[in-house]
Amino acid sequence: MSDQAFKIAIERLESSMQVRAQYRDQLQAILRMQDRGFCSIEAAHACVDSVLCDLLRDLGYEEVVDLYRQIPKWYA
Repeated sequence: MSDQAFKIAIERLESSMQVRAQYRDQLQAILRMQDRGFCSIEAAHACVDSVLCDLLRDLGYEEVVDLYRQIPKWYA
């Protein structure tokens, strides 16, 4: 592997780790808010849906997210 290819591989890995951390942090923040009573389980679930849809869009699954958004949701 050339030095340039190695640099590109490292940059992609670091980017992937940053994206993973970004979404993990968002989900942990929602969990903390729900645990502390700042939002209901239903509100937390809706927020998590949004975060996961953002993640799927970032991974290239925009069509899947668009179809998911068309399905009616019911939170107790």
